[in-house]
Amino acid sequence: MALQQHLALVPPEDSLGWSKADILEPRVLAAVMEANAEFLALLCARRATAGLDEGLGLAPKVLAGLPLRVGDTGLMRLPVALFDLRFRDHAYWRSQAQASASIRDHADSTRTDVACLRFTRSAVVLAWHLAHCHPAMARLTLGLEGRSLQVMRDVPVGALDCLASRVAPALRARFARREAFWHLLCLALKSGGHHERLRIAAMQLQGAEAARALPARQQAG
Repeated sequence: MALQQHLALVPPEDSLGWSKADILEPRVLAAVMEANAEFLALLCARRATAGLDEGLGLAPKVLAGLPLRVGDTGLMRLPVALFDLRFRDHAYWRSQAQASASIRDHADSTRTDVACLRFTRSAVVLAWHLAHCHPAMARLTLGLEGRSLQVMRDVPVGALDCLASRVAPALRARFARREAFWHLLCLALKSGGHHERLRIAAMQLQGAEAARALPARQQAG
C-alpha cells in the first residue's frame, strides 16, 4: 500500500532532496491538516449561509453533500491540500507578486469574502513557509513547484498580506472537477471511515496533476 502511494508522486526537479522524511515531516503535515480543516469549515459555512452556488468551484450537488459542520474525523491526515490558489500558474503568481511589492499597489480586498480572505492569508503564509523550509512538501501538498516555487521564495515577508489580498479571488477547491473524489470525502466526513481510500485517491490525483505539468517544466528547461 505504501508503495502505491509513493508511485503516485512525480519526483521534483531536484529529486536528490526527495525523501520519506520530507514527505512525512510531522509538523508540516500538522500545518497542512489544519489548513485543510479550515478550508472544509469554510466550505461548510458557505453551504449554510451563501447557498449552493458559492462552492468555490465545487458543483452544487457536491457542496450539498458536505455536512454543516466538520468534526475531528482523522481524515485531515491527507498530505495534499484540498484548496488551490493557482499554485502551478507561475505567470499568475509572478504578476501578483510583482504588484504586491509595489508601493503603489492597493489591492481591493472589499470585493472578497472576509472568510475567504482570512483563509487565503493563512494559506499564503503556509505556502511561503514551505517554499523556504520544505520545498519538497510545497510540491507535494500544494503543487507549488518550479518557477512558482521560486516566485514564492522571492516574496518579502512584508508583502505577504498584500499578496494574499490579491490572490484571494482565485481561491478554489482543489480537484473540483473530480466529483468522485469529493463525494468520497463527503462520505468520509459523515461516516468517519474510508480514510485510506481517500488518502490514496488524493495522492493519485496529485500525481496525475504533476504529470500533466511535467512536459511544460521540461520545455521550460
